[in-house]
Amino acid sequence: MVKLKTSGRSGGGGQQRPGRGRTARSAVAPRTQTSVAGLVIAVFGWLVVLGVLAALLLGVKTDKENMAKVGKRKPAGLVKIQEDVDLRREEISNEQKLRTKAINVLVKERETLTAKLRGVDLTVKDLDPEATALSRTHKKLVHRVTALRDDTTLTGEGAAELKAKLDELLKQRDKLKARFEHRKTRMQAGFEKAKERSEPGIIRQWYGTHHHTVFAPAAGFFAAEKAYAKRQSKDALRIYKDVLRRYPDSSYTDACRNRMNQIAARIPYQKETIGLELYVPKLAQQSDIQAPAKAPAEPAE
Repeated sequence: MVKLKTSGRSGGGGQQRPGRGRTARSAVAPRTQTSVAGLVIAVFGWLVVLGVLAALLLGVKTDKENMAKVGKRKPAGLVKIQEDVDLRREEISNEQKLRTKAINVLVKERETLTAKLRGVDLTVKDLDPEATALSRTHKKLVHRVTALRDDTTLTGEGAAELKAKLDELLKQRDKLKARFEHRKTRMQAGFEKAKERSEPGIIRQWYGTHHHTVFAPAAGFFAAEKAYAKRQSKDALRIYKDVLRRYPDSSYTDACRNRMNQIAARIPYQKETIGLELYVPKLAQQSDIQAPAKAPAEPAE
């Protein structure tokens, strides 16, 4: 290029222009080729960049779709698992309720049996002294009967004298029976009057003053019934025990024991239909039955 500039200066003006134009064209041509190549390279680069971007966008879209599909499948599986878990929980809960109910039933049965056993223990303890006393009384009576049989004064009496004594005893019996019926009628009227009163204290007081009458066990039982109905369980239990202790062979023995078991089990009062039963000791019944059979037999010997 230095040479071209030097030759342009030394030559004439007409000859220098054509050479100068060729030099300009030769200088522009490489520049144009360089620009085109750069443009091509730039376009190619942009195409590559766009391709890469398109590939990235396509990959991102694909990943999103895959994630969406996985997300849709995952909740469905979780719902199924949750349903199975809820069903199992419900089954376990129902089973626990059934077991709890069965346990409660067993506990109540145990409490009832325990209360009955306590009632039986109390009854046995109360009856033991009475049984001992009755055994002693029986032995004494056997001894007295034996002594009477061995008494020689009776064997010397004639049949007529014995018949006269028997008639006299029968008359006395009839008189006593008439007096008894009269007193029983009056006493029964008082008993019914006290029984009809709603206050437990009335029949309880009547029972306390008539321990040695045929109405005593009935009065004691109904006094305890009224106390039990009024939720006075302690007083009722005490009276039931007293009736069992005093009159172990009465008609109210089983009823008193049942009521004691109910109180021990804390069962509320329930009314039962129990009528009036007069009390006659078994010992007196046996003596009434045996005495007439033995009296005529001894003179025949």
